[in-house]
Amino acid sequence: MAFLSSLALLIILTSVADAWLIGVNENGQTFFRLRQSISAARQLLQNECPTILEANHGIYNDSAFPFHFEVSEEVHSELLNSLAKCLTVRTTAGSETTLPSSSQSLATEEAASTQPTSEQLTTDEPTNDQSVTSEMPTPQDCQELYEQGNRCPGVYQVNPPHTDGEPFPVWCDFIDGHGWTVFQKRVNGSVDFHQNWTDYQAGFGNIDGEHWLGLDKIHALTRSNTKLSIFLRAANRTTESGIWPSFYINGLADGYRLAISNDGYRGSLDSSGLDYHNGMKFSTTDRDQDTNGGNCAQGYKGGWWFKTCHYSLLNGVYGASNNGGIMWWSPSNHFTESVMRVTRN
Repeated sequence: MAFLSSLALLIILTSVADAWLIGVNENGQTFFRLRQSISAARQLLQNECPTILEANHGIYNDSAFPFHFEVSEEVHSELLNSLAKCLTVRTTAGSETTLPSSSQSLATEEAASTQPTSEQLTTDEPTNDQSVTSEMPTPQDCQELYEQGNRCPGVYQVNPPHTDGEPFPVWCDFIDGHGWTVFQKRVNGSVDFHQNWTDYQAGFGNIDGEHWLGLDKIHALTRSNTKLSIFLRAANRTTESGIWPSFYINGLADGYRLAISNDGYRGSLDSSGLDYHNGMKFSTTDRDQDTNGGNCAQGYKGGWWFKTCHYSLLNGVYGASNNGGIMWWSPSNHFTESVMRVTRN
């Protein structure tokens, strides 16, 4: 408990019923702490502002003291504003913002793994702030939604330039002063990522959960000056992340070739895990475009920018080991959750 005795409380966020405490630890790092159980804290975050829970800031679950997680000074104000605005939006929509009982079940923390499907990309929820009768032009991406004042993560309709003009749903995360468009998410293995070329082009899964947005849509979203964020979580709840300042996917004519730059890269992931794949075309089980003697996508049962074969693979068989599954070269680890998202610089 010596850790707690060194904390200097700074502010109480009253918009959530005096539940949030903000402080600084002995290393000068700012943190959020809930005066409730770990289960209650997780339940609140997942029900109200799930982005906060996975915002690349290291989550701590020590049962000796209430749930908290630390953030750097530069994102402290941004997270506070995002949380307050998110909860305000939810309250306006009629949702509860009070803390659940500490004895409430934590069943929503990990969605039950179901039989993997290969259905086309869908969403079960209505999109945020996108009325079918609205005359407002559809935003091009989540960054434009952020610039319009949106702070509550969820499903939104976007319509990037250089597309056929038909809006499509995406999941938006609003963190670090940006609106991030998620194009890949894996959390429980409920969606089979061993799909063919057509499926990887069009997208598959569910926008509200595990999904691949589709190579055509990723290409459209990265036609502007965009950067990439990757967030990974292991079974022991430790997290790794990285941000590449330049990320682009070429079009179909060039095999959806990967173009990235690590100049200015920041994060805990070894950037070479993705740098190794720079300049490679995308491969699937029925479209071999790697430089290996065999078909890497067929061997590892997932589409990726394979070379010979990979230093990273986030679309492999869920839970697989032996260089497959959701893996990264360094730290040499297999992960249970991954999120890939882009935003305009």
